[in-house]
Amino acid sequence: MRIRYFVLSLLTLTLLNADTATWDKLSGNTDWTVGSNWSTATVPGLTDIARFDGTHTVDNSPVLSGVESVDGIIVNNPYNGNLKVV
Repeated sequence: MRIRYFVLSLLTLTLLNADTATWDKLSGNTDWTVGSNWSTATVPGLTDIARFDGTHTVDNSPVLSGVESVDGIIVNNPYNGNLKVV
């Protein structure tokens, strides 16, 4: 039981310390690595949370063409896109 609480505590601390970048696709393309596609104007990194929601509904699918690492991914309803890796 103590281990479960410890793991939940670590997860909570990780999420509280992470910045959240929401995919908003303002650059007009679908490239994950373009900072202007994110609400923070920078690509989320190792300590960040990448969030996908209903911010934009037309061609809202980011494309990853390389290796990217984030602390977590949150997909909120209504997200009208796909997460693709090519």
